[in-house]
Amino acid sequence: MNLTALTVALLLGISTTTAWELRAQKLSWSGTWSGTWSGTNPQGCTAFNIPKGAKIRWSGSTGARTLQVYNAKGSCSRVYRTVQGVGDINASDNIYGFTVKA
Repeated sequence: MNLTALTVALLLGISTTTAWELRAQKLSWSGTWSGTWSGTNPQGCTAFNIPKGAKIRWSGSTGARTLQVYNAKGSCSRVYRTVQGVGDINASDNIYGFTVKA
C-alpha cells in the first residue's frame, strides 16, 4: 500500500464529521433556553419544542443539506420554514418538529 492509499484509508476510518447541526437559543428575562441537535444522515420527522422568539442556526452538508421545520403540533405536514446549506431562522411562532433531507 502506497502512502496516498494509506492516508485515504486512515482518513476514512477515523472520520467522525457531523453532516448537520441545528442549534436554537432564546434569551429572555426569565433565563436562557437552548438546544442542539446533530447527525450524520438525513432524519425523518422529529418532534421537539422550540419556543416562539428563538433563533435557530442550521448548518448542513452533502447528504443532509436541507432543514424543514414545522409549526403544527404533532404533525410534520405543514412546512413553516426551509433552510438549505447554512442559515438562520428567527422563530416568529413555536416550532414543534423538523426533518433533515438530502
